[in-house]
Amino acid sequence: MDGIESYFGAFNPKGIEGSQYSSFRMTLSNGDDSLKMGLMVNPSLFKDNKTRLFTHIVDYMSTGPNSRESVWLLQSYDDLPKVGLWPTKAFGRFNDFGNQADWGGEVYSPLDQPSPPMGTGIHPHGDTSYAAHSHLIAISYENSQSKFVNPGDAVLYESDPKSYSVSDSGYRNGYWRRLILYDGPGGIKSD
Repeated sequence: MDGIESYFGAFNPKGIEGSQYSSFRMTLSNGDDSLKMGLMVNPSLFKDNKTRLFTHIVDYMSTGPNSRESVWLLQSYDDLPKVGLWPTKAFGRFNDFGNQADWGGEVYSPLDQPSPPMGTGIHPHGDTSYAAHSHLIAISYENSQSKFVNPGDAVLYESDPKSYSVSDSGYRNGYWRRLILYDGPGGIKSD
C-alpha cells in the first residue's frame, strides 16, 4: 500500500480523566513499524480534555535512506495547508510500502479504572450525527499512481461489543463513499 486516507467525524468525549485516553485514528503498518494519525482526547499528554490532532510513529528497524523519493502527507482538508510532510526514508520498513491498514477507535485506561467512553458515549445506530466515524476511507495500492480506491477486504473487530461497537455502512454515495461508525460508553473493568 502506498497510502491510506479518511475524513473523521469526531466528538469531544466527556469523562476522560488522568492517564486515560480515547482516540479515532487510521493506521498504516508494515511489520512492527506503524504510522498512526487521528484525533485524541488525552488529558495526560495535552493537559486538557479537548480533542486534538495527533500522529504516532513507531520505527523499530531503520533501514536508512532509499532511492524512492515519495513522501508521507497529513492534511486536514483539501483546501487547508498541509499539517505534516515526512520523507519516506524516515520510516524504516515503509520504504517497502505498508502491508496493513486500519481505521477505528482506541481507548486506554489504567487497570484500576473503568475504560473511558468513545465518541458520544453511545453505540452507533447508523447515524453520523450520533457516532464518531470515518468516511471517504480509501487505500492507494502500490503502483497505482496514488489513485485511492475503496478497500474491499475490510474485517470488523470489536474487543468488547458491550462497551464499544463498530458498524460498517459500506459504500453509501459519492459524498460518504466508505463509512465506518464507532462509539461506545466504555466501562470495562479489570478483574
